[in-house]
Amino acid sequence: MTEGIFGVDRHTSQMETAKVKTIGYLGTTIASGHKFLRSLKNARDKDGDPAWKSAKKQLNRLEEAYRLARNACEHLDESISRGETVTLEDFSFSIHDVLTFKDDKSVRHTFDFSPEALQRVVELWKNTVGNLRAREAKHLTSASTRTPRKRGAGYAGRVCRAWHEASRVKVPIPGIRRAEG
Repeated sequence: MTEGIFGVDRHTSQMETAKVKTIGYLGTTIASGHKFLRSLKNARDKDGDPAWKSAKKQLNRLEEAYRLARNACEHLDESISRGETVTLEDFSFSIHDVLTFKDDKSVRHTFDFSPEALQRVVELWKNTVGNLRAREAKHLTSASTRTPRKRGAGYAGRVCRAWHEASRVKVPIPGIRRAEG
């Protein structure tokens, strides 16, 4: 702020720019987190494996928190463009990594951006990947211990040949000139 008579104006401008960038980064982080958690939830719903049960509560709770925060971020610009007054009570980010916002029903919510809170998403991902790897290993070991079928490819050929002979279907056999033609 030692740039002469315009120092205060420049400082104010830099602070506003930093605030707008922070809100933009928050919006991007929240939207990405919501999409990620939504894809995990959809995978859980499609898969139906019992291994997902352990993460169900945490996944639902995180997805709901990210959904509410995403809606608040996405509708903030709409409120501003409609000329509605947006105060710090409506949408604010503290130095303690907490986003405070109101939803469309004017219910106040908080969203924690601390490293510990964001680590919950990472832990959820690690648990999911661990469950998938354990399932894959289980399938690989069960496939390797499975007894081989007694009927091989030769058996299938004999069945086909018997059916063709019984049905009197002529099938060209490679290597025989009359049949190749």
